[in-house]
Amino acid sequence: MDEKDELRLSKPLIYQERDGDRSEIAGEHVVLNKRDVGIRVKKYDTAMPLVIDPILSYATYLGDWDAFVTKLNNAGDALVYSTFLGGNYMDHGWGITVDAFGNAYVTGETESTNFPTANPFQASKSINSDAFVVKIGAGLVSEFFFPEIAVGGGWSTTFELCNTGSTTTTGNLILKDQQGDPLIISSSELGTGSSFPISIPPGGAIFLNVGPLNPTDPPKDGWAMAEFWEGTPSGVATYRFDSEGDVTALAGVLPSQPMRYATITVDDIVSQDLITAYAIANQTSENLLVKLCFVDTEGNVVNDTSTIKLTPGGQTARYFFQDLNLSEFKGTIVLRAQSGGSFVAVGLIQNQELFTVVPVEASKAPQIPD
Repeated sequence: MDEKDELRLSKPLIYQERDGDRSEIAGEHVVLNKRDVGIRVKKYDTAMPLVIDPILSYATYLGDWDAFVTKLNNAGDALVYSTFLGGNYMDHGWGITVDAFGNAYVTGETESTNFPTANPFQASKSINSDAFVVKIGAGLVSEFFFPEIAVGGGWSTTFELCNTGSTTTTGNLILKDQQGDPLIISSSELGTGSSFPISIPPGGAIFLNVGPLNPTDPPKDGWAMAEFWEGTPSGVATYRFDSEGDVTALAGVLPSQPMRYATITVDDIVSQDLITAYAIANQTSENLLVKLCFVDTEGNVVNDTSTIKLTPGGQTARYFFQDLNLSEFKGTIVLRAQSGGSFVAVGLIQNQELFTVVPVEASKAPQIPD
């Protein structure tokens, strides 16, 4: 930008959202030096995401403009990433939104003949200017999912997270209900909400207990995602049922990664209260269809007619005998995402209200149809 060019900045729009309500935060542009302009933000809640829309407008033609996308951490004091979007001519970013998993979607207009593309619907510019849509990933170094959590009706969940890396890990813990909507919880460590910033020092650990908003709330199932930008995090979620001060049910949920297939062993005798359960969650922003295939101990397909439909962010938790309608079964169940989709899953054996984690193999035998 030359000295003769004029840059005008409207008052920035700065706000935070809590439970769907937007609160505007006071702020202003400040000139840092001849080339840099910053934004001064007045008092705000550092535990909540801060949204800053600088509302830039240029008064003169400057040549090769680029759109840009910048992501700040939850405290608003450090960059997560910042990138230009553009080519050899003018490029404008007109709109941006972010999904529940931190992916940014940018739309705008480009006159460039070399605008960067990946898996394009249209690979080259066709007229003087074209619209563009770009998805930018969350830029995470680690994310994992807990496909089943429970709160309310005597149920509560504890997240036990540790960091074995040499640097502090920071990120978010995000909770969803079975419909994919925010699961609002109450926690002595986190407060009230459905998405919380978390930080774990090198070699450290945190224990986060979450329960219903009110002790009399009915039970709710859901799932959780932990996302991090630094460090080497891992963890487990444990949900429990308390009855008059006594723990009568306890289940540990290991973290899951997205998978297309899941094979889980089943050894059910319903009359003896020996039953296998599973939970799957759709961690994507697309509708998901999952087919279930029951296979006996000889590798023969017994039933391949059951399906599960999940909306974006949706989850289900079931017993296998509910799908097969058999009181006894020994073999495996194979879950298969359709149309290139993926899901996260956990398997559990229940016996006399006690649960044991069943390994989930993220593959299937070759003879099992897709």
